[in-house]
Amino acid sequence: MGIIYDGLTGEINVDTLILTDKSGSGDITVSPPASGTWITTGVRTDYEAITTTKVLTRDESGKVISNDGAVALVTASLPNVTVAGIQFHFVRVASFDLRVDPPSSSALIYSGGTMADGEYLALASDGAKISVISNGDGDYVVTNEFGTLTEETP
Repeated sequence: MGIIYDGLTGEINVDTLILTDKSGSGDITVSPPASGTWITTGVRTDYEAITTTKVLTRDESGKVISNDGAVALVTASLPNVTVAGIQFHFVRVASFDLRVDPPSSSALIYSGGTMADGEYLALASDGAKISVISNGDGDYVVTNEFGTLTEETP
């Protein structure tokens, strides 16, 4: 059967998978389970709904954070990092601000410009979302943004 791409979910069906080590000196053949072919549905992303202030860690990089279920304003505090590539995604679900708060020595850089160190950016409309990634200089760059965003000190 080979490899078949099956739709927008990214499903791939494989009858037999042959892997070769880096040197090319040997192949490993892996057969599917007795129940049939393997099915993979793409990359999984961790999701967390927060209803109180949350201090994120670098180990949570890649996570999607929402305020689903919140009954008041919620703050997500970004970790202090000096390496590039630590990323987080935020989406406002409940009708309360979701603040993305960098460390006191870090700035958020987005379409509105570079903010002052330590100043938060609030997702101020339902459905608002941003993605941030660390740039290696201690700051975070907003790579995607949607909806109404409010700076701590505009």
